[in-house]
Amino acid sequence: MFAAPYFLVGIAAGLIPILIHLIYRKRAPQILFSTIRFIRTSAMKTARRRRIEDLLLLLFRVLLFSLLAIALARPFFRSGGLLRANAGVNAVVILDNSLSMAAVHGNTMLYGRAKEIAQDVIRDFPGGSHAALMLTNASSLPEKLSSDIPAVYEAAASSEPSAGRADLFGCLTAAYKILGGVKEPNREIYVVTDMQQTSWQGQWQAPKVEKGDGIELILVSVGRRGLRNLAVASATLHTRGRAAGTRGTIEVEIQNSSASDEVNLPVALNVDRQRVAEQIITVPANAKAATRFTHVFKEEGAHTGSVEIQIDDALETDNRRLFAVHIGARTNVLIVKEQSAPISFLDATFYLSAALDPSISGGVLVSQIEHAQLAGAKLGGTSVVFLANLKKLSKEEAALLKDFVEGGGSVVIFPGSNTLPGDYPESLLPATLVKPLGEAEKRDDFASVGKVDFDHPIFKPFRGLPPSAFSSVHIHRYFDLALPAGAEGRVLAYLDNGKPLLVEKGLGRGKVLLFATAADASWSNLPIRKIFLPMIHQIVYHLSEEEAGRADYVTGAPVRILLPKEAAGAALDVTDPLGRETRIEPTAAGGVLAAVYNGAAMLGKYTWNMESRSSPSGVFVVNPDPSESDLAELSAVEVSNTLGVADTHVASSSEEVAKVTATIREGVQLRDTLLALVIGIAVMECFLANRKKPAAQQEETA
Repeated sequence: MFAAPYFLVGIAAGLIPILIHLIYRKRAPQILFSTIRFIRTSAMKTARRRRIEDLLLLLFRVLLFSLLAIALARPFFRSGGLLRANAGVNAVVILDNSLSMAAVHGNTMLYGRAKEIAQDVIRDFPGGSHAALMLTNASSLPEKLSSDIPAVYEAAASSEPSAGRADLFGCLTAAYKILGGVKEPNREIYVVTDMQQTSWQGQWQAPKVEKGDGIELILVSVGRRGLRNLAVASATLHTRGRAAGTRGTIEVEIQNSSASDEVNLPVALNVDRQRVAEQIITVPANAKAATRFTHVFKEEGAHTGSVEIQIDDALETDNRRLFAVHIGARTNVLIVKEQSAPISFLDATFYLSAALDPSISGGVLVSQIEHAQLAGAKLGGTSVVFLANLKKLSKEEAALLKDFVEGGGSVVIFPGSNTLPGDYPESLLPATLVKPLGEAEKRDDFASVGKVDFDHPIFKPFRGLPPSAFSSVHIHRYFDLALPAGAEGRVLAYLDNGKPLLVEKGLGRGKVLLFATAADASWSNLPIRKIFLPMIHQIVYHLSEEEAGRADYVTGAPVRILLPKEAAGAALDVTDPLGRETRIEPTAAGGVLAAVYNGAAMLGKYTWNMESRSSPSGVFVVNPDPSESDLAELSAVEVSNTLGVADTHVASSSEEVAKVTATIREGVQLRDTLLALVIGIAVMECFLANRKKPAAQQEETA
């Protein structure tokens, strides 16, 4: 097999020594002489020896010209045979277009280098080749090869980096699947990437590929170690409810993936395109630093904002992170009690109403009704319903509350002296009401608050309080709450005897919270402790935020828009940052009506509206994947060892790729060996030719 077979024409030069030999062949002259037997015998022996030397010299000269021509034809050896050597290429080119590839080194984007290499690879495919381009962050991966190589080349040339994370294991699995169905020889996979560590995470199962079976893997690294990069890793908004005039807190994390500390880094807060605050922070090397901003959202409606760091680093895209929030006029809370007491101080909701007083709770508007009015209550626009010491719920009341929760509302249940086990449907409760424990009259006999889940939003603000803030709460009577194995309920607080005090469960779009004790002071001193008021506020804020739904997504992730049941049958339109609309049909599952949008590939602000335009509307934002901001790389050797695939090669430039492909397609090169043999034959030819000269001529030459 030859890489330049046209040089084989030069083998004809091997005829030149033969022609010269035939033309200049000397014949011994016949000389009539007296019969001298011994001289005749000697002459014949000399003639035979010279004929052998002439033939050997002729053979060397023919080999000299022939082997030189063969060497120039670049012969090679490959185990696949002639069919494999002369066939086209069947290749998959995996081009990493994740966010990290947009990093800049020396005024050149890594993705620019990657595209050039990918184009060079595709351009060098021989005739009869089939190929596929696989972008790591495309909406879908190719399932077969294409014979239209120019189209594959153009797809690579027109591609751009995305804001998402690469799944190189997934792409490789798909590539091996494609080539596994190809029976022709010369099967090749090219992976052009920056070798970012996060791109090689996940589950990987090496394909069953034997060495020499024809599937060659070429890893092409365009990464550059030591790039300086900082990023806004998160910007999480927390609000005290979602009502106009309430204060919001934006918790920020800045990530530094560089090898040196970043001192005096400016961090700015923008709300509705206006800069409202700025801070200066220090971020240690290869670590994160946290800070926070506060802002009062004075007006109703959708608001968007961003946190930005002002720095010139390798990756500009992750220097800003967006957030969004919808602010309403107020947060409506409904308190339901069994009946009103003749004296307000004795009312079961006295302390609960006081804690939610509008003069204290700001944007919270409280309404109260008696149990008899619950079945006919209109819960539209209500965020949280408190049930305080109610007797048994009717089927109509239970169905009303369940629909309310599944539609996005939340219910908080305080049992009491009127409550009996079985009064509330099990489908609504996060835990089973077993039986009351303790005696309300025995004030010396009590249980205190023990373990509290400070990671939960309700109790997170209380993390720094002294233990006495909770241990001073005395619970004299409470319900024993049972959570069956596999129950969905989450215990947020325990009594010091290990019994649950507060349990939460998600139900559809909403949540249900169940306390073990009453909301008044008859069963405990909780309502008169300082912890009660802020705890009730945190419950309302937490549940109203849950109702508002998520508004911050990572690029490529499905966006799930929760809708009220009244919106069933109407389509939803999502408008992306470029103003393009996509219509989605909501679907109902598990009592929840939702629309799923899978087109969040661009960074920025998205809006959505129902088809009727009079139904709910909203806004959400899409940010880059924060894991892409860490530019730490793996070496090609580490990746190769992780993959554990036979026939793996490594390159870092188009030139190195060309050398690798030459070795792959042409096999073992024989040119250098043949040239060495030509030199050896030339030396032998000179030696033999020199021996044939007469002694006198040798002396003259010397």
